[in-house]
Amino acid sequence: MQMIIQVADAISSLSSDAVRFWTAQTHLSVFNSYAFYVLYERTVLAGMPKNAVQIMIIRDKHELIRAILPLDISREYKVAKQCNALTNYYFPRFTLIARREDLASRPFLDEVAGSVVSYWSKNSDAINLLPLNALDPVWNLFESQLRNSPRWQVQRYHQSINWVQPVDDLETYFQTRPVKLVNTLKRQRKKAEKAGCEFVMYSSPDDVSTGLKHYWTVYEKSWKVMEPFPELIGGLCQLCAENGSLRLGVILVDQCPASAQIWIVKEGTANIFKLAYDPEFSKYSVGSLLTENMIRAVCTEDGVSLIDFLNGDDPFKQDWMSEEREVYGLFAINRSRPVGLIWSWAYALKPVIKRIKARLQREK
Repeated sequence: MQMIIQVADAISSLSSDAVRFWTAQTHLSVFNSYAFYVLYERTVLAGMPKNAVQIMIIRDKHELIRAILPLDISREYKVAKQCNALTNYYFPRFTLIARREDLASRPFLDEVAGSVVSYWSKNSDAINLLPLNALDPVWNLFESQLRNSPRWQVQRYHQSINWVQPVDDLETYFQTRPVKLVNTLKRQRKKAEKAGCEFVMYSSPDDVSTGLKHYWTVYEKSWKVMEPFPELIGGLCQLCAENGSLRLGVILVDQCPASAQIWIVKEGTANIFKLAYDPEFSKYSVGSLLTENMIRAVCTEDGVSLIDFLNGDDPFKQDWMSEEREVYGLFAINRSRPVGLIWSWAYALKPVIKRIKARLQREK
């Protein structure tokens, strides 16, 4: 069954039934929620060209909304129309907005994927979707639909790694950490106690401003580059404080913020979103001590059984996490459109040209 596809050019221009549908999908991660996309539009998308956004509303034959796909349109090489996932580096993963039971239904997902790919075949020269999680079955079906069509030249490419850690028993978890980390925590914990270190957690709407003040104090003194959209970070913390999922932890040394981390807890999973520490206090390993305190707090008080370090293959994550998931992207060129066909030829010639250049370099 072919579904009906409509598009909106802004989050704020969605129809009332689309807003109700999206808001009702409370099983979604906060990063895929309607509230977060509204925040994203206000703080990040405001600088994008008008009509770059394309929110795809997918309806069944009874005109009832069954899914939403947030996208944007870019002009590649000034002429090629490319459809992209409406995400950036703040999004740990991109997903289809749909009911929980529909996301588990193969026939439903096949219908949606077929309808969306058919729409793209008529309207896009290329598509680029990321970040996609290897455990999300939605994108495997989209990829199959694209590969089964002679119109599309498809490439699946590696983007990052998502480190996670199941925690069944807290003490067993810490006992199985690398010996170096265990010894560091034990040694530095004693030093920190003597120095008057204090662990504080901020989670309610009433104290989120204090927590954010400490976070930005630490962030500005850390090794990290300037945050491009600080309003989004503050807005996300406020949003999560209001829905009860914020866990903003801080270590204070003599009342001075030394390290800070922003975690988001939902349905037994703790997502580690942001972290920073002041190098002045590195002699106490305040970053590692704060991570330990955060893990103990969310597992004990929130019943967390999975810790998710989100995306990024930073070496230190392997000290805390033991399981990795691939984060990938899906790129496809539409050879049935003139611009897409030329792009496909150019794309196929790239490795050939690269080999010729390398050979010429060797022969010099």
